[in-house]
Amino acid sequence: MVNLIRKELILNRLNILIFGGMIAAYAVYMPLRKVSSGFLMVSIGVISAFLPISFQAREDRFKGAALNCSLPTSRNQLILARYVTGWLMMTAGIFLTIAILLMIPGGLTIVHSLLTLKSLILWLFIISLVFCLILPFTMRFGFIGVLVFLVALQLLGTLMLILSLMFRGKTNAIRALFNGISGLVRTLKAGLGETGFLLLGVLFILIMNVLSFFISRQLFARKDL
Repeated sequence: MVNLIRKELILNRLNILIFGGMIAAYAVYMPLRKVSSGFLMVSIGVISAFLPISFQAREDRFKGAALNCSLPTSRNQLILARYVTGWLMMTAGIFLTIAILLMIPGGLTIVHSLLTLKSLILWLFIISLVFCLILPFTMRFGFIGVLVFLVALQLLGTLMLILSLMFRGKTNAIRALFNGISGLVRTLKAGLGETGFLLLGVLFILIMNVLSFFISRQLFARKDL
């Protein structure tokens, strides 16, 4: 496992430098524009999540999957190493962001708002959502999988906007759905309390990652090398 992770880091060192530079640039530029800490959290979270996804896209571009599978290791170990490496890189992105913020004027205030337990769990949730949804597509279809997923999200957003405009002033099922979800979240938070609700968030993050891993494993097993 350690050797597989080391291989990932060595082969993708250019990607790490590029994405590290992007994270550092965002961490410096966004506070200067007086953006909210929440927007900064989302931006850095998405960039950090796409770093390990770029590893898989690069492997697909250079047909590296066949070489990896020729090594004395199983496909399950390859997938697990990709997820472990991904979380190491995404965690490093969080620490890099905090380190950069501590070195710029006004950054300490943002760090204080980001280092609350609620903010950290929300940050991990954003990262997990992007990482766990897109990586299985990339495992199976390579870079094309990323494009297909992003296009599908854009089409879904456009469809929801059209439906919202069509049913404006009427019983809006989409608005009702979001209101229902918001109501469920508030009910859970009120019933479980702050601590219980945060623990539920951590459990949900773990479940997302476990499901994503098993889906990736099944998709990669069917991949034609």
